[in-house]
Amino acid sequence: MRVIILWTWHFGHALADIVRKNGHEVIAWSFREQKPLDTLPQGDIYISTLNAMGVEAIGKQIATIANGAPIVSATKAFILGSDMEQIFPSRVLGNSSLVFSWPNLASEMLRWLPTGATIAGKRALFEQVQPIFAMPTFFVEHHEDKTVVELMGIMKNIIAIGIGMIDGLALGENLKWIFIAR
Repeated sequence: MRVIILWTWHFGHALADIVRKNGHEVIAWSFREQKPLDTLPQGDIYISTLNAMGVEAIGKQIATIANGAPIVSATKAFILGSDMEQIFPSRVLGNSSLVFSWPNLASEMLRWLPTGATIAGKRALFEQVQPIFAMPTFFVEHHEDKTVVELMGIMKNIIAIGIGMIDGLALGENLKWIFIAR
């Protein structure tokens, strides 16, 4: 299978390694290359680890180029705007999109430490993309509701920032657990 990865940051690199290790062809695209998207060959699956500004800038173009192929969005952010249907990256990417959310670090994924992810969207699309990710050190599960998974990905980051602040202020383990529980 040919997998096109539209990336920024290390997470795109980590996903590319997993996909390659599972025996698939990977073609990477980055804003840094400044290559037009329409010069990419047709992919069987598209993975976007672009940030929210990147999805907002080229999301509709990605959906057009993908031409109905599954698009997996690993963007954890709101796209601010007045149209509620366009706030989440998966809405911009269209009906063939899935949401990929994870509680893990790219650096650990690149060392093949055990981790996992949730991919949300239509079951048939999930079944198409699940084999490119699944391996003994990377568990992938399905969820139907893309909005819930997008919100939980964002909430995880908010909690991580709060925990970091508690650590930075040396306020102790008890407060961390209270913060998580509330």
